[in-house]
Amino acid sequence: MLDSILLCTAVITALVSYFYVPLRRPMAIASIVLFTANSVYLLIDSLGVWSVLLFVVSLFQMVNIARLIKGRLHERYMRNAFFIGGGRLMAMQLILWTLIKLDVEVMKIGVFAGYAQLVCGAAILVLVLLQLKYTKPKNINQFYTDHELPSISILIPARNENQDLQDVLESVTSSDYPKLEILVLDDCSVGRHIPDIVKQYAHAGVRFIQGEPPLNNWLAKNQAYKTLADQASGSWLVFMGVDVRLGVGSLKALVHYAENNSVSMVSVLPRRTNTPFWSGFFSPLRYFREFLKTGRFGISAPALSTLWLIRADSYRALGGIESVARKIIPEHYFANILHSKRDYAFVRTNDYLEVSTSKQLSEQIKTSIRVIYPSLHRQVEQVLMSTFGMALFLVMPYVQLVYALAQGETVHVVLAVATVAALSLSHLIIVLVTNPIVWPFALFNFPYLVLQEIVLGLVSMFKYEFGEVDWKGRNACLPVMHVVPRLPRLENTPEH
Repeated sequence: MLDSILLCTAVITALVSYFYVPLRRPMAIASIVLFTANSVYLLIDSLGVWSVLLFVVSLFQMVNIARLIKGRLHERYMRNAFFIGGGRLMAMQLILWTLIKLDVEVMKIGVFAGYAQLVCGAAILVLVLLQLKYTKPKNINQFYTDHELPSISILIPARNENQDLQDVLESVTSSDYPKLEILVLDDCSVGRHIPDIVKQYAHAGVRFIQGEPPLNNWLAKNQAYKTLADQASGSWLVFMGVDVRLGVGSLKALVHYAENNSVSMVSVLPRRTNTPFWSGFFSPLRYFREFLKTGRFGISAPALSTLWLIRADSYRALGGIESVARKIIPEHYFANILHSKRDYAFVRTNDYLEVSTSKQLSEQIKTSIRVIYPSLHRQVEQVLMSTFGMALFLVMPYVQLVYALAQGETVHVVLAVATVAALSLSHLIIVLVTNPIVWPFALFNFPYLVLQEIVLGLVSMFKYEFGEVDWKGRNACLPVMHVVPRLPRLENTPEH
């Protein structure tokens, strides 16, 4: 009875906190306290799997309510996030509360968990094998002379860069592509001398562009992309980061690949190079996530910001970067639309394409934090479902294998072994494609990486909702999360 009263009161105070602005903060705090009391009471009174899960869901509901306390989001965005997200979380809470009250035995449901995990593991392996087939570079039958090749523009945003910028320019200027334009943009770097670096390569045709401070409703990198694309004259636009390294014939190979396969956009899955061997154990699962996006069965098409090229006329026909000014991963917009028209290719590099990336582990971690929450549509409940899904289907099979071996339960051992084999093989395949030197780690580090991914997802959510996500010295939360801009407080002025 008490838990029912606490739950109802928590919901009522949460609603009051939204609608009655003068008491928003104290009522939101009261709602969080009541949700906490309800969850703790159920943990003490009915300790079990369902009460623990209810406690976890309640924590996410508290995050949803805490947005009201922080009060930094635009009201329209807040309304949708608060009610839609809160409603979904409440539905989960009620389902778990009902399971507790009905005293449903976990084993009655858990008996199917092993089979569900095996089906999930097998599905992941099938998707990986299909993607391995689909992303393999196809044979090129028609080659073009230097005169016949279209012109291309290399577009490189380079805020706060130094050695990486020099390395990428060395790589690009060594290209044998005949009709090549290279544009480098710097938008207000701090303490760096980007123009001086670019001048060293002026003789090779590299052109420097001075960017402007980003507008409030633009991500800085996307605005840099727009400025670069507006200045470009090539028939193809090549967007790439400073961590990319190309072979001498890479650009010719990519254009030949696109032209031979009649596609207007190509995104490349690179190999990782020049990173310490030990860091391969901790490399986030970003490539694993993208590899599972086949673009089929209604799943969005995979795409990576590392390097992607698109026909200039297709880019402009789709509205350009202006269409995705706030998007952390703008290439997904172009990839999804063009993929639906069979006008897009996601291809993994090989010795012919020669595309690699040299990104340190710390930068890989920062990238994951920057992209995970936006890729989950900036929804708290999506983070919860992702966390549950990864824990249940990607981590628990390894735990269950140890438990089944200890208990000597043959059926459970067979199920767990089959599931673990499918998951580990899937991970191994992707590592062999993207970072083959560290393949020994892939035999046993997958469950750790999934747990790391869960933590990175939670960190990403908290930083976007309540903190800052640094991107080259700028806070990406402002445009992505529709944060209400605030002027800096004047000195000797009391803070309200």
